[in-house]
Amino acid sequence: GDVRQQIGDLYASGMDEKRIAKLGATPLQPWLSKIDSIQNIDDLFEALPSLQQDGVSAFFGVIVEANPNDSSTSIALMVQDGMGLPDKEYYLKTDDESVELRHKYNRHIQNMLILVGQSEASAAADAATVLRLETALATASFGAMDFRNPQNFSNVKSFAEAQAMMPNIPLKDWCDAMGIQPKVLNMLAPDYWPTVDKLLTSEPVKNWKAYLRWHLISGSAFALSPEFVKEDFDFNSRIMNGVKEMQ
Repeated sequence: GDVRQQIGDLYASGMDEKRIAKLGATPLQPWLSKIDSIQNIDDLFEALPSLQQDGVSAFFGVIVEANPNDSSTSIALMVQDGMGLPDKEYYLKTDDESVELRHKYNRHIQNMLILVGQSEASAAADAATVLRLETALATASFGAMDFRNPQNFSNVKSFAEAQAMMPNIPLKDWCDAMGIQPKVLNMLAPDYWPTVDKLLTSEPVKNWKAYLRWHLISGSAFALSPEFVKEDFDFNSRIMNGVKEMQ
């Protein structure tokens, strides 16, 4: 149909609560199948751009901003991504409250994975893997204090220099798939890129499949059936922000 019909159909589908409840995790199946089909690191790199374009938060992303060295021009800004907690300190602090919060986050990941059909044992193993991988990413990422320093917002590199920061990641193929052909890149958090590069090529692919599966579910939960919405609210709103009831 025309655009008006498409908008109407989209609105109607979002308001059909009975159908949404009945579908459960079924709307995720095309993306879950894509993740399940990944057999090696080349498959992962091939699948990654389309997953990211469909809203899966993973590893890194790109946005366009003013060039910090020449405000009359724009530049592709490479940013850290794919950590489910708000800041690196949530992963690294060792006080009792922080340890307990990570325990609750682990349980939240397990609950979501169970909702898409994984066994309790499989969900527990994958949740532990996801938390370990996100912690490794967080260790090399910028935290809130880093973002307060204006000098940290300029790390402009030629494309060749950016590729050298993560030599095992096919950066040109990724940029092409994302629809950009930058000559220079602003690489925020300079320690992050070699860390991502090393992790992506040293961890078993099955671990990254668990990571991608989690971020697919986490980013989609708000639009799925009530059990997903409730679990998402329970952690992200109630535990993280103190909201007592869903509106």
